[in-house]
Amino acid sequence: MRIKYRIKYNKHIIDDVYNTYWKELYIVTYRRLKSEEDVEDILQDIFVSIIQNPAILEREGSIRAYLHQALQ
Repeated sequence: MRIKYRIKYNKHIIDDVYNTYWKELYIVTYRRLKSEEDVEDILQDIFVSIIQNPAILEREGSIRAYLHQALQ
């Protein structure tokens, strides 16, 4: 039961992070690359890495700073 709760909790947090930052990250990355396909691939990689390792969100002091750093 505890594992199920944790998975749901993590999914909720990841959904919130995605909904909050996706557009901002898309705009910043598109300005650099000018390629929608490349931007979508990069953002997908970042969010998949968070899904695979949600502890990233707990370790980082600033989620926004982590996401922008991941774009580098």
